[in-house]
Amino acid sequence: MTAMEVNPLCRFNQKDDPVYKDSALEAFLNFDLKNPDKGYLNFEMNANGAMLSEFGMYHNRKKIKDLISESAVCEAAVNETNWQVLLKIPMELINNLYQRGPLKSGEIFSCNFYKISQDPAMEHYASYAPVMSKVPNFHLPEYFEKAVIL
Repeated sequence: MTAMEVNPLCRFNQKDDPVYKDSALEAFLNFDLKNPDKGYLNFEMNANGAMLSEFGMYHNRKKIKDLISESAVCEAAVNETNWQVLLKIPMELINNLYQRGPLKSGEIFSCNFYKISQDPAMEHYASYAPVMSKVPNFHLPEYFEKAVIL
């Protein structure tokens, strides 16, 4: 993911820090559309490569590290006119959290991607797929878009 942003706010450096208070890019993914209440993965990343990783539903999410031993990896880079993150999610993480086998070509999942900062000095919100809520809230799976595994 790439943010066309110069000098992003990036105060947090540790795993599971509240990076949404910085300038952050987020990926929310649900790999079980038959049981949507099982939850979704949310990965929130800043330009330092710090990443908050959780699984569950909005009011009942848990840190992934408290659920399983596998973890995703975030690689971040800051360039002259933008910053970007590369998110690597091990298949074992998805398999264990969703209690399923490996993803296959043609399978459908749902997702949304976000740009956010909750810092009052630069508060902003953007999403790949529209989120029709009165107050900014990206934790609404009903606004995730469908995608296909290639």
